[in-house]
Amino acid sequence: MIRNYFLAVLAAVLCLAAVVALSGGTLGTYVDVPSIIIMVVCPLAYQWILFGAGYVKDAFISPFKKEASPAQLSRAQVFFKSYMKVVWLLSVVVLIIGFVAIMKNLEDRQALGPNMAIASISLLYAGLIDILVIIPYGIILKKRMGVLEEEL
Repeated sequence: MIRNYFLAVLAAVLCLAAVVALSGGTLGTYVDVPSIIIMVVCPLAYQWILFGAGYVKDAFISPFKKEASPAQLSRAQVFFKSYMKVVWLLSVVVLIIGFVAIMKNLEDRQALGPNMAIASISLLYAGLIDILVIIPYGIILKKRMGVLEEEL
């Protein structure tokens, strides 16, 4: 199961790299370190505070543990559903904050393009987190819960 997870993530990364290459861009075009930190650290910190350290750790580990109970898998599912909502809502909040900053400085036309790119890149990062982390974990959890339901 863990092998399938890594293969799915690798396939997604390769597809995304192909799209970037075909668009004529470079990966560096899509990297904004402050935005990455905001989109990775802030949702995890929020979840950490909301659920607690043990719960977060268990949510990431339990899908791959053979001895995980149905209750652990169910809690992990709740965690990842909440995590997905937090990631997407935070990306929208960051986008709106960026647009407000752009509107405040509309007279500086040279900064408009770069500021728009920074404002909208949070949506890209939310999508990447969803594709590379949340969706694969959700599928693994659903599979495991289906397997456990068959065993019971």
